[in-house]
Amino acid sequence: MLRNTLALGVSALARLVLAVGLVACGSGQAAAPVPTRTPPPPPGPTGTPPPDYGAMRQALLLPLGALIVATRDNSATRQTHLDAFNAEADKVLPAIERDVSPNGNRLHSVIANVREAAPRRDVGALERERLALLEVR
Repeated sequence: MLRNTLALGVSALARLVLAVGLVACGSGQAAAPVPTRTPPPPPGPTGTPPPDYGAMRQALLLPLGALIVATRDNSATRQTHLDAFNAEADKVLPAIERDVSPNGNRLHSVIANVREAAPRRDVGALERERLALLEVR
């Protein structure tokens, strides 16, 4: 009796699995392919090369170094070096205006922090910003 009940249970289970499989797979006919649009061609080059962070870094390093030396020595040329740094920074800022990369953020931070530290004649802050600028690759 137990053997018959088990055989009946296994047989019913097999039919159930087969029925579920057929329903899941459909009626066996392949569905008609859905027409798709041809993807548009990739856009052409935009003409804007990637930013050259190394060149931007180099453009800021020389005037920043001169500003640090002039600030440390309390030199009369300090304002000239600050003006030179600001002129180079004004060239760099438009290139990194919407740049959220680590290098873009670092350049922007260095420029803002130097402009904040220079009027205070904070040589330590200027040195820290020079080190941060050296991390730009």
